[in-house]
Amino acid sequence: MRRLLWCELYKLRRTPFVVLVALAACLFPVPATLLSMQGGTDGSFQSLSFLLLAMLAGPLLLPVVGGCLGVLLFQRERDWETLKNLYTVPVRWSGLVAAKLCVVYLSCILFSVISLLAVAATTALTGTPVTPFGSCLAAAALTGFFYASITLPVILLVLWLDRGPLVSVLLCVLWGVAQSIQMFGGLYVMSASAAGSAETVSLSSPILWTFPVLVFRWFPGFAATGQLVLPQKEALFYLDTLPLLALCLLLMAVCGALMVRFGRRQEV
Repeated sequence: MRRLLWCELYKLRRTPFVVLVALAACLFPVPATLLSMQGGTDGSFQSLSFLLLAMLAGPLLLPVVGGCLGVLLFQRERDWETLKNLYTVPVRWSGLVAAKLCVVYLSCILFSVISLLAVAATTALTGTPVTPFGSCLAAAALTGFFYASITLPVILLVLWLDRGPLVSVLLCVLWGVAQSIQMFGGLYVMSASAAGSAETVSLSSPILWTFPVLVFRWFPGFAATGQLVLPQKEALFYLDTLPLLALCLLLMAVCGALMVRFGRRQEV
């Protein structure tokens, strides 16, 4: 398994996509941080990291990054006709799937962490204290892990459809846009509910249980170390880490098993 993972990482060294992802992770948080400091947040590092990872880069960019990278990894064996060579080693398809998914998870976690570090650097340059850094860094790593899990269904869809790279990338982009729309829809429902009386605050709306909204509900309580980013009245919407982690593990198990099944059907 370790050798397979190393091989998958080694094959990405000459891929321009990796460089573009690294640049996006470094550059995207800078204008987002500077613009948010002009209004909409209190300008603290904690609020800025929440704005970037839970509202902007998280739901929009991370599913696209993870999905496109997964497509690149899974379709490369077919496009380069190297799958038959791997089978003669021999290498199990389940091992290949596990190695490729590990790369997807590592990439999403690194993207999220690098984005947070860019926010920290920009915040420090403005003279704002970068605190609490430790809890925000842990929240960024977990956000990358969570959104890597939500890319698994679109990678599975690409394997099932077995289309060309253009269609596959388009599906990943549409998947990211859909996650962002769900997140802002959930934000609207939470804001409208919390704006009313205490009796109207409810979790009955289905959109509040979509994956990006679950991450949005989880991030503040985890990263704030006991200090709520959102108003106290909205504390009902906060989510613990364990249920979200359990959902991600379930996605990993189900989608991973289906990927192995679809992969074994590929022509060699």
